[in-house]
Amino acid sequence: MTPSLPSLTPQEKISPGAIESIQEFMRQHNLDWLDTSIPALDGKTPRQAAKIPEMRPVVTRLILTMPDVGGPAGQSVAIDRDALLKEIGLSVRD
Repeated sequence: MTPSLPSLTPQEKISPGAIESIQEFMRQHNLDWLDTSIPALDGKTPRQAAKIPEMRPVVTRLILTMPDVGGPAGQSVAIDRDALLKEIGLSVRD
């Protein structure tokens, strides 16, 4: 039998330090994602596709619709979508 992780009740909160660690992990994960081949981009990475004018709207839409990471007790870690777009030379207007 696989052991289960303990559940947090809504009253239990993740410590600020743990949230910062999760945010940093996700920030790095998302930066790495920019250099990952994506089938929806015809196998290109988001960074490569951002350099192709007709693919910019697709890359922008992918980034803007990325879901935030859900955590225990209803807490979530927001993705800094503006920073991801800026990293590859795009903005919300692209």
